[in-house]
Amino acid sequence: MSANRCFGVVAEFNPFHNGHAELCRQAREQGASHLLAAMSGNFVQRGSFAVTDKWVRADAALHGGIDMVIELPLPYALSSARQFARGAVSLLKSTGCVDGLCFGSESGEVGLLREAAQAVDDPRVIALTRDLQSAGITYAKARQAAVEEVCGEETARCLATPNDILAVEYIRQCRLLSWNVEWIPIKRKGVAHDSISTGDRFASASYLREHHMDEWRDYVPASAFAIYREASRNGRLPAAPQQMETAILSHLRRLPMEALEQLPDISEGLERRLYKAIRCSGSLAELELQVKSKRYTLARVRRLILCAFLGVRREHVEAAPPYIRIIGCNRKGTELLSEMKGAAIPVHTSLRQLSRQSAICAALADLEAMSGDQYALSQPDVSRCGSEFSRSAIFDKEV
Repeated sequence: MSANRCFGVVAEFNPFHNGHAELCRQAREQGASHLLAAMSGNFVQRGSFAVTDKWVRADAALHGGIDMVIELPLPYALSSARQFARGAVSLLKSTGCVDGLCFGSESGEVGLLREAAQAVDDPRVIALTRDLQSAGITYAKARQAAVEEVCGEETARCLATPNDILAVEYIRQCRLLSWNVEWIPIKRKGVAHDSISTGDRFASASYLREHHMDEWRDYVPASAFAIYREASRNGRLPAAPQQMETAILSHLRRLPMEALEQLPDISEGLERRLYKAIRCSGSLAELELQVKSKRYTLARVRRLILCAFLGVRREHVEAAPPYIRIIGCNRKGTELLSEMKGAAIPVHTSLRQLSRQSAICAALADLEAMSGDQYALSQPDVSRCGSEFSRSAIFDKEV
């Protein structure tokens, strides 16, 4: 497939909808012959349970325009935008078959995104961001204000919207990892990210998660809707995180301060604030409000809570992902398998096989398997433990 071009996509597909299908369509128009997605597993970056498991979401993506889905490991999926992007970009680079990095963008301007990616590492911006944070505002807002002052309002605007923030981080991580790959921003169509309203055929993933699956029909591809309907019949959709609330609170109450100090993205005494809140909160909502502040966003707090519950530690995100786990591929996606034989890290469909590659692989695989067992308790039909090690990848040669 030397004459073809593979574009990498980073996504959660939570759930896969018409906006994602549109991105795939435009990526093909931009020259992609194959689309490879690095997708979050059962837990997602906003610090929550995915609406349905990784297998259902990957199946919908494979029928909606993606050719292969690989899993973004749990520690990166539950990370800040910087670490989320670092894990995903490192993973896609390691495949050895990705020629372009394709991503949704509110601006759609690769030049502006490149300027913003350079600006955030400007020493003047870093210093000013630190000063603004000391006034008690979030890192994201402080960084945007610092870039605006140093580099101008137009550049700073790329740090104001969710897709562009991630796009900036993808470009930045490509540079830090010395990956000379083409960047292909796809201007977002339809409704805004997290919008609670709908447009013609388009609805945000947030809107869909807040509504019954029967209302998804107009906003997801027909093939995906059929997959979601079948998953619902089989007790795999929707996940109900509220079923896990007591279990999460119980686990958190048993954690010593030392465990909280090892969480990713913990700093400035936040572990003490979290430790105190755990001991006086009777619900997750109360806990989140006790910890949230002008400085600490709700998404960051929710990620910390899930990381504490699932055993994700800082050390898990300090190194690059040690393996590539293939969740599934369609007929066209199988053509990528030969290209990935020269991958920089082990590649396999079996988590058990990957766990045997090294001690680091084993530790990450065990963490993934344990988190899968916990996720299963949130599904309507609770499955038994061990499915992460026994589940086969999806190979759909009819698509």
